[in-house]
Amino acid sequence: MAKIIKFAIICCCLLTSVYLSAESRDSDQTLNTVASAKQADNKAQVILTGVIIQRDGNYFLRDLTGQIKLDFPPSKNITIVTNQKVKITGKIKTNLLRLVTKSVEPTVRVRSLEVIQNASEVSADSAKKL
Repeated sequence: MAKIIKFAIICCCLLTSVYLSAESRDSDQTLNTVASAKQADNKAQVILTGVIIQRDGNYFLRDLTGQIKLDFPPSKNITIVTNQKVKITGKIKTNLLRLVTKSVEPTVRVRSLEVIQNASEVSADSAKKL
């Protein structure tokens, strides 16, 4: 029994050190698509453009390459806008289980959200002002 406990402690220490080393890596590259964000390591920087949708009480960003779950921290007063094109900056957030299996999808911790106006909306607004 003592051997099993020692083995479990060693495994936990190894997995924790691998997780922390992956977490401490700073990425110089900013990811721009959902597909690349899903493959990224923890704390990778992202700037994503797409549409926010709400499903089952959670928010997801959808672009042409897929969709990814969003995490809006309560400390940031971000107004969530659905069904409009937005630009999101943030970091990838993963959990320890992602090291074991890549089937666990990461989340984007949102730092800022900006609504993007279409070119037709901008020209219509400027025509109204004239």
